[in-house]
Amino acid sequence: MILEQLDDLTRSIQFSLENEKPDLRLGASDCMSACVCPSLIDYLLNETENISACTGSTPKVTDLLKHRAVDIGLSSDSIEDVPHFQALHFLTERFLFVLPRSLTKQRKISCNQDLVAAVESLPYLRFGKETFDFVQSERIYRSLHFIDQRRIEVDTNFTMMELVARGKGWTILPPLSLWMVNRKLEDVDFLPLSIEATRQYFVVYQEQAFTVLANKILKKTRKIFEKEIFPEMKKVRPELLQFIELE
Repeated sequence: MILEQLDDLTRSIQFSLENEKPDLRLGASDCMSACVCPSLIDYLLNETENISACTGSTPKVTDLLKHRAVDIGLSSDSIEDVPHFQALHFLTERFLFVLPRSLTKQRKISCNQDLVAAVESLPYLRFGKETFDFVQSERIYRSLHFIDQRRIEVDTNFTMMELVARGKGWTILPPLSLWMVNRKLEDVDFLPLSIEATRQYFVVYQEQAFTVLANKILKKTRKIFEKEIFPEMKKVRPELLQFIELE
């Protein structure tokens, strides 16, 4: 009897969300917040009654989702290890070596050996262990047998890109992390990795009642990339586009 009542309640909520504008608590990783959220929230004003949005690292967004502090999240964690979460995949991007342009102007880099030699005197910039990208970038760093060197740990893409642009270090980032600070793109260069290493993005939610809205967000997010981000990227650094795949 209780289960039947819960099913009836779920259907009632679903009907309400499909026919009335719901309230929405949206969580977004730093990258998605910078790239997508202004246009996405503009769109959601017509799809929701009240909306709140919060930004943070992917682990923070995941934690908010698990504790039901947000209803829908845009992040690189599908939370596939936790039952009942739904993850709608919309984008995959490849990690890249990011170097100061002042360095690539001085010497030709055509293989891993050239890269290792080119950056041997420069610090390696990385994010802290509390970020979702730390494990991936550290695995890449170790797999390519870089000689252990000075490391600088920062907590934002802005700081990292500024330091690379100034010639103070090099790093491993995916394209959208570069695009967050696109005003610095003229001062950096990027090279593909010799190994396959990617970051995926998802629209993540738990409550079935938000299925309709999650799919609307998925569709709108894809359109934002197709109509806004990719055309602008093509004007500024078109090479980045080959490392991003929209699902």
